[in-house]
Amino acid sequence: MSKIDDFKLFIKTKPEVVNKIHNGELSWQKAYEIYDIKGENDPLFQNEKSIKKTEENKSTTSSINSALKAFQDIDMDKVTNNLQSIQKVLSIFSEFGKSNNSNETRTHSMSRGRYRRYND
Repeated sequence: MSKIDDFKLFIKTKPEVVNKIHNGELSWQKAYEIYDIKGENDPLFQNEKSIKKTEENKSTTSSINSALKAFQDIDMDKVTNNLQSIQKVLSIFSEFGKSNNSNETRTHSMSRGRYRRYND
């Protein structure tokens, strides 16, 4: 079988390329040259869905790779130290809030008791 016969059989499975030729976007000569030089895996012969899937896979892979690189650059000792500092600050505020609440309840109950009348 010759290369032209292979091209004819191949092009029968690619109606989107035939449509481009009929629409004037591409010539038979150009399509054959691309097939002969670059082969069946050229983006011209890929349908739009597979091209979009390939692009989405590449973008997803690049996103995952960039996230992994970011995690590799993190110094876990610094993260641990920062979390411990935040924990200390929160415990201080918690203690401050507890002591402040107990002072308010004592003051409130004492002030109510001082000026209380019999009719209240």
